[in-house]
Amino acid sequence: MGLFRRIECPAKLNLCLYVQGKRDDSFHDIASLAVQVDFCDRMAIRFSDEASDDMMFCDIPDIPTNYKNIIMKALRMFRDVYDFPYRISVSLEKNIPIGSGLGGGSSNAAYFLKLLNEMLAFPLSRDELFAVAARVGSDVPLFLSSSPCIVKGRGDVVLSVASQRLAGLRAIKFLIFKPIFSIATEEAYEILDVSSAVYFSSGEFTSRNIQQMLLQLENGVPAFHNVFQPLIGGKYLELGVIFRDLVNYFKARAYLTGTGSACFVPLPTNYGTKPMVEYLHEVLGESAFIVETKARTFDQ
Repeated sequence: MGLFRRIECPAKLNLCLYVQGKRDDSFHDIASLAVQVDFCDRMAIRFSDEASDDMMFCDIPDIPTNYKNIIMKALRMFRDVYDFPYRISVSLEKNIPIGSGLGGGSSNAAYFLKLLNEMLAFPLSRDELFAVAARVGSDVPLFLSSSPCIVKGRGDVVLSVASQRLAGLRAIKFLIFKPIFSIATEEAYEILDVSSAVYFSSGEFTSRNIQQMLLQLENGVPAFHNVFQPLIGGKYLELGVIFRDLVNYFKARAYLTGTGSACFVPLPTNYGTKPMVEYLHEVLGESAFIVETKARTFDQ
């Protein structure tokens, strides 16, 4: 058997991100409005009934291709629920930066699970697939849902948003940039925990703010928020300077996406980004990661 499929694995942006407190299981309760974008990794999956083991290949040598990789972890957990006789070969073209907060690894795992389930003629229901995704990682379930979606809990509660509410997203594009350094999720939450009295918000407060943001998106006047931004910008001064310069020189605001070091600047679709890109290269270096993209808006 040589069944073969390709799929794109999009990055995500957290248009808003609140943290409501630390849970008993050491995770944090979050509330977020997340959107998938057109910037993607690319993956190919092949079935074989002749290979002796599952295999993974990646175009970036530093990325593990054994069961330390989140894709192979997802495969193992899928087999725990539904075993099948074929060996799997996975090839990954990696474009989304690691440690950026853009959800590349989680997207890889989610779209792998989605495509694998499809190639096997849907042995797992939607709920069963979500349950496997939640075991693989906190951010994985959101990539199985609509875009945008509301994410709560530790990331395992995902609520769809009707696409007709998203006119504001279709009227903007995003310029995403990342400094050379990365920020580990654990580090970001350690910084936040120290400031918990100031930055943690109640569930009622965050739900109201997310609904307000959805209303702003519906009316075409988006405004975004990330609870980590003043903390990360204060510790990593390079980012703090960029945030200020973009406002002062370009009348544009940049926002952290998630807990990594990547940021996005929402702009009108007809905005010429060349001067802003030149500034970012001057500050971050010519090899800095900078990409222009748009939101994917679709109902699941």
